[in-house]
Amino acid sequence: MEIRVIREIRVLLNIEILVFGLNIYKGACMSTTIHQTKSYLYLPDTNIYLYSKNPFSMHTNRTILPEVTTDGSHTLYIPELDEHYHSVKGARTESLHIYCGLALKHFAERHPQHSCIRVFEVGFGTGLNALLTLETALEKGLNVHYTTVELYPLSWNQVKPLGYSDSEEFEFIHTSPWEECICVKPEFTLCKKCTDVLNMELPTSIDVVYFDAFAPEKQSELWSESLFHRIYERMTSGGVLTTYCAKGVVRRMLQQVGFIVERLPGPPGGKREVLRAVKA
Repeated sequence: MEIRVIREIRVLLNIEILVFGLNIYKGACMSTTIHQTKSYLYLPDTNIYLYSKNPFSMHTNRTILPEVTTDGSHTLYIPELDEHYHSVKGARTESLHIYCGLALKHFAERHPQHSCIRVFEVGFGTGLNALLTLETALEKGLNVHYTTVELYPLSWNQVKPLGYSDSEEFEFIHTSPWEECICVKPEFTLCKKCTDVLNMELPTSIDVVYFDAFAPEKQSELWSESLFHRIYERMTSGGVLTTYCAKGVVRRMLQQVGFIVERLPGPPGGKREVLRAVKA
């Protein structure tokens, strides 16, 4: 019996699966029974095993539920992983504080001569960080070039009920093409990358990094010294990285690759501390 093995394949609803360059199945997750283990999916109708280095990524058949957070904004919850897309203490509050405040505004205040701030986000998720960055850019008169990476994007139908914004811009942030740079507003250019950050060619001249991957306990391979080193090498002098994770091991890795790292107060009502790392 022939069994074809595919490594690190993207399996998304209503997206064609490519096997050695051939379209073999469309919408497989909608049309066939999927048997899932920690390391692979088996599609019995096609006799194919789909392997992944990252068991977390094989989540096409998982339930994702909306939840209200303490500031009234919503997040999404994955019961199987016991993991949220945003803090239950306040999704909007967390994003505004850690990323727009401690990273974007901090950099802009210290580098007023910058004509365009280049942001790189690890973990597009619900798109909330992108939306709030757009709003901050318009409020503060900033020009932002925003590159974000997400291996398994959510659909607009999953995000819209969260009620983050009724604006055309937010819908466009989600429905605009991937792998292209799109002008959302004259002040905000968006480049979405549907790929694995561990294997992608990182953007150059990064000024601000939003490191917003799922927790180290869920995606340990992303919280690595090697990835932080690659990001560090692509950042400008004075570039800023922020993350919600203040674990000692993460702080030490950031310091090891060359960052000057601060522990800072977390968002109101949320985490006690967060991290900001600056490239000297």
